[in-house]
Amino acid sequence: KNRRFYIILFLASICLQLPLKAAERFITDKDTGFKWIQEKKSYPILVDNKDYKGILRAVTNLQTDAQTVTGVIPQITNSITEKRLLIIGSLERSSWIKQLISSGKIPADALKEKREKYILCSVKQPLEGVEEAVVIAGSDKRGTIYGIYELSSQMGISPWYYWADVPVKHKNKISILPGTYTDGEP
Repeated sequence: KNRRFYIILFLASICLQLPLKAAERFITDKDTGFKWIQEKKSYPILVDNKDYKGILRAVTNLQTDAQTVTGVIPQITNSITEKRLLIIGSLERSSWIKQLISSGKIPADALKEKREKYILCSVKQPLEGVEEAVVIAGSDKRGTIYGIYELSSQMGISPWYYWADVPVKHKNKISILPGTYTDGEP
């Protein structure tokens, strides 16, 4: 019994020392890529009101997280209001994501028939009247929510911010590097 306890303790200590898997870094505070928040201004977040309530709640949390980090509150919109946007939605319910998939602006094979997967990618001229956007598209509800919270995490919001008052470092700029990022399926 004693020996088994020490083996379990040893294995647990090894597991606690292993780094947790995380998505590749796509947030920077440099003047490169998609400059989402800078000079006390931000580009809006485009969502479809018919998307899952959990996604809409996570988008509201992203708005609050952006304000916590930068002091700037990004607008949440359901229609195209600017030439640059952050577009967020699920493959299942967002008309914006369905439109981007059908036009070939984001890769359908990266999301279709996947579960709990998201992609975050920068897209030039994704929709009529939009010059550039960063898209967070999820294969389903959870995948989309994971993508939203990965963005919050990389901005500097700890998952322990709410429960343990983990401090947040202020940033004046939030830029998203060009490319396609994902954590893949769980």
